Amino acid sequence: MNGVLRLALAAMVVGGGVSAVAQQQDAPRPAARIAAIPVEKQTPEQKKAIADYIADRKAPPMGPYSAWTRSPEMMARIRELSDYIRFKSTLPMKLKELAVLTAARNWSIQYEWAGNSKVAADNGVNAEIIKSISEGRRPMTMDEDEEIIYNLCMELQQNKSVSDVTYDRAVKKFGEQMVIETVTTIGYYSMVGMVLNVSKTPAPTGEPYPLPVLPATFAK
Repeated sequence: MNGVLRLALAAMVVGGGVSAVAQQQDAPRPAARIAAIPVEKQTPEQKKAIADYIADRKAPPMGPYSAWTRSPEMMARIRELSDYIRFKSTLPMKLKELAVLTAARNWSIQYEWAGNSKVAADNGVNAEIIKSISEGRRPMTMDEDEEIIYNLCMELQQNKSVSDVTYDRAVKKFGEQMVIETVTTIGYYSMVGMVLNVSKTPAPTGEPYPLPVLPATFAK
């Protein structure tokens, strides 16, 4: 396929996605399928899990945690993993947020993208890289660290495995711990995406739908 045809097809895909998003913006926001549990209907275990969450996060459960309150012990354990990934991971914030964006795009998580795309930009991820990922395109310009993380994340999510070449390059650059933490990070955010999509959690109130609709297959 020649370069002109590739660009024409990309423009069709992106243009169609932008049009679909415009229709999304005008449509009424649906209520989440799994809403917060009214206090009077909460079990003692749920009340404790919610209280612990509020004490830790200084806010009521939101996003996937509204759904996870249905399983309070699991919610507490997931919060511990989330806290490690968010605050203690060996991954530099820039690379971690890049990894998160690939998972948010892979699962088309409007809620997650709305917040993490801003965090990614604040931590040095180039605006063109963010835009490319949102449109399902491989970013044209990445530094070496970004390219290695992007390749690792996208190959795993698309192929459900990682080649020796991709894995060895990542380990040589970052070491085994950071590679495994990268894989676990996209696994965690993929789990978040599944919960948000099943619960039909929309983007936060007042936020536009940030992700265009894509065809079933990503561009690699």
